[in-house]
Amino acid sequence: MTDTDYQWLLANRALMYSSTRTTPQQGHMIFDIYNRISPKKMAYTTCGSCVRTVVGLLRQEFEKYTQL
Repeated sequence: MTDTDYQWLLANRALMYSSTRTTPQQGHMIFDIYNRISPKKMAYTTCGSCVRTVVGLLRQEFEKYTQL
C-alpha cells in the first residue's frame, strides 16, 4: 500500500467501518487501491457482496499499515 493510498483510506475510514454508501468516485478509488495491493484484480462494481469483500481486505491492510 502506498502512503497516498493510506492517506486516502485514513481520510475515508468511515467507508471501512460502517455501512456507508459510496459515491462513484469513492467506489472507483476503493477498487483502484484494491487492485494495487491484491494479486486478484477486480473491476469496479456496485455489487454489495463484492464491495464488502474488497472493503474487508482494505480494512485488514489498513490496520496492518497503521501498526507499522
